[in-house]
Amino acid sequence: MQIERLGKDDYQECIDFINMVFSMSSGPTNFPELLPAYYQETEVSMQCHYVLREHGAIKALVGLYPGTVRIGRETLRLARIGAVSTHPYSQGKGYMKTLMNHCMNVVRTEYDISHLGGLRQRYLYFGYEKCGYVPVFTLNRHNLRHNELAAEVVLEEVSQGDPALMDVLKTIHDDQPIRGERSLAAFYRICRNWSNHLFLARVADDIVGYAVVEAEFKGISELIATRSEFALGIAQAVLQRSGGQSLAVTLNPAACDDIRLFGAFAEDVRVDHGGNWQIVNWQKTLSALAKVKNQNLPLPNGEVILDITDTACLCLRVADGNVSVTETKQPADLSGSPSQMARLLFGPLQPGMVDSLPAHSGLLQAWLPLPLYLPQQDHA
Repeated sequence: MQIERLGKDDYQECIDFINMVFSMSSGPTNFPELLPAYYQETEVSMQCHYVLREHGAIKALVGLYPGTVRIGRETLRLARIGAVSTHPYSQGKGYMKTLMNHCMNVVRTEYDISHLGGLRQRYLYFGYEKCGYVPVFTLNRHNLRHNELAAEVVLEEVSQGDPALMDVLKTIHDDQPIRGERSLAAFYRICRNWSNHLFLARVADDIVGYAVVEAEFKGISELIATRSEFALGIAQAVLQRSGGQSLAVTLNPAACDDIRLFGAFAEDVRVDHGGNWQIVNWQKTLSALAKVKNQNLPLPNGEVILDITDTACLCLRVADGNVSVTETKQPADLSGSPSQMARLLFGPLQPGMVDSLPAHSGLLQAWLPLPLYLPQQDHA
């Protein structure tokens, strides 16, 4: 059975297949509405999908959606995996495994990192691990009752992707130290992924930020403002507009000023994992993330050598405010599988809760976890 890559002419068949499979397993699903950034009737969009057919009909599909993620000054090639699906009557034939193995060959050849959602144990077999950390604050009306700035914030729902407005919002978005790269043409569609709604925020005549709000105002999946005080005001304005009593707000783990301010006001906070990650270029990824963390929270000087089994042996060094990650053949202070190292380096748990740390590598307690993160709007 030959793996086929779809094209523009396969659009309707592709949509009908994945809508059917996911509607049968997860409830009514319409992928063009759920993820408009990925499901366009174009050759580029459809070529992201690999399928297996029986008698000419699609029986299994895996999507590989290319992108880039910006971490500080570094750009990493990102492979997002999604729409993993097998026809209910064709399960147990190994179709999903065949397609995933094919896509993993592409990932390990052409990309630096890869992300997907889904069950941890299922995707561990393909080299993924649930890791990263995402702070989620719960705000209620009592928390923000005395925040005067919130009264100045005016929300406007954005119902179309006006290029001039999207350029303003994209400029605010691109000021983040960790972000998915978004083209101006796709910015609005990305903000509408996962059936979410886009609201811009004004104070007087100035646009000061935006919020991507989940259906029925259950939470904010992306909140970005020109100042932390505006971010807090936007969150309260969304809560007031919702008519509810509380609101969950997801923040970028590299947005330290926002996190500190929300921590001072919020009723509660939890730390979630960031999805399933596979690191292909460990050196590049660790270097970029450690430098971003060092800019926000200066790291103490030291050196630790990590052996990532059958993958890389790397020396992490901090000296006089500078971070470096280099390959080495020196004896390792700590060794582990890629899965173990992903959880140790990126959280959400502290490293000492993942593995027993030798005395010398206890320095990792001060350095880790590193803020591996991809905003939900950039998930596939």
